[in-house]
Amino acid sequence: MNIQTSSTSSKILPDVVTHLDVIKSFAVIMMIIDHIGYYFFPDELWFRVFGRLGGAPVWFFLIGYSLSRDLPPKLLIGAGILVFANLVLFQSVFPLNVLVTIILLRLIIDPVMRFMLKAPYIFGLFTILLTLAFYPTNLVVEYGSLALLFAIAGYFTRHRERLIAETFLTKPYMNMYFIYIFAAFCLLQNGVFLFNHIQLFVMAVLTAVVMVILINMRPMTFPQIHGRAKELLQFGGRKTLEIYVVHLVIFKVILFAILALK
Repeated sequence: MNIQTSSTSSKILPDVVTHLDVIKSFAVIMMIIDHIGYYFFPDELWFRVFGRLGGAPVWFFLIGYSLSRDLPPKLLIGAGILVFANLVLFQSVFPLNVLVTIILLRLIIDPVMRFMLKAPYIFGLFTILLTLAFYPTNLVVEYGSLALLFAIAGYFTRHRERLIAETFLTKPYMNMYFIYIFAAFCLLQNGVFLFNHIQLFVMAVLTAVVMVILINMRPMTFPQIHGRAKELLQFGGRKTLEIYVVHLVIFKVILFAILALK
């Protein structure tokens, strides 16, 4: 699931492991854990606890952080393949898969930011409305309006200095927003999954750690990583779209076969 599907097919990627390779590889692992729980162990909520780290806090944050708004063909094809797989395997089409969420975010993030940054009261009111809209929008596309809240956080991080200079935003204002979406994420996700107290605590702590890393993210390379570790991190970080589509199709087929044999 290459949430940063900017123009990786046309630009030359560094030969060394980058910070994005590490972050995306981590998110890929958490995402697969989440899907194992969803498809095969629906009653074991610990899979979903760790899976929360492979969704909104990383992928959608990186949409806002990215400078690209491209919609490469493989992103559109991947979204279509997953919708088609649900249809032929008699699985629910809604909510539409994360790739559809990503497509929508890339289309709307810039106009939404222009609108929200017109005035503080507009920004505050729209943020609350997006929070309240989570449950109905989550029925249509995965993560619903929560995805946009995290994309906004990524946009703040990438454009922090310019926004502080040109808008009403200040560093404390941004920090308050980050704290707000952290709290909203934990409460809304707990509303969906009804975690026990320990599970909610673990999810909250891990989400806080991931968010601190993301909002302090700076371009980095790791030339000291080489060999098999380098290959795996670059594969996880640069083939996330392919990993997302392929493993989901496999999981869907396996689940269909299991249910058919019962």
